[in-house]
Amino acid sequence: MAKVTKRGSPIFVSTRALQEKLAQIAAIKLRKVGTRHLTRRALVYATWDEETPKIAATVATPGVKVTLKVELIGGWTKGNLKWIWVGRGTDVRFATMHPDFKAKTKVGHIGSSAGAHSKPLFVNPLVPRPGIEARLWDERINKEDLPQLQVDILDILNQTFKGP
Repeated sequence: MAKVTKRGSPIFVSTRALQEKLAQIAAIKLRKVGTRHLTRRALVYATWDEETPKIAATVATPGVKVTLKVELIGGWTKGNLKWIWVGRGTDVRFATMHPDFKAKTKVGHIGSSAGAHSKPLFVNPLVPRPGIEARLWDERINKEDLPQLQVDILDILNQTFKGP
């Protein structure tokens, strides 16, 4: 038994029951966090004409452990590969772009614009070009969402201990 005190009076709660309640509330909160992550990522590819990435957020609750997983789904589609290449950057690029090419995304910016001449003129693996500069979206989203995640964790604890 775990002893929990609320407003000066002791409340006895079984450790297992407490863990289960924490897991239940955490799962609800983490689903909201996952939705927030998906919404932020959708801003990045909002203007991509075709081949958008497929990203899912799933909450798993094996026992009293709760996990949030945000991942690309659907295999190695063009949209998923584009998300990886542009998000993480590449050393080389084999596509030759139009001289007036303007990228739809910017480094460290969560969002996208119309861009210009975004389709490659041609692709030639024998003529490597400078790589794609990493946009680092995942890192930025995670860093910006950390303070909110800390608030969510405090909410989980507060909801758990507020009593019946």
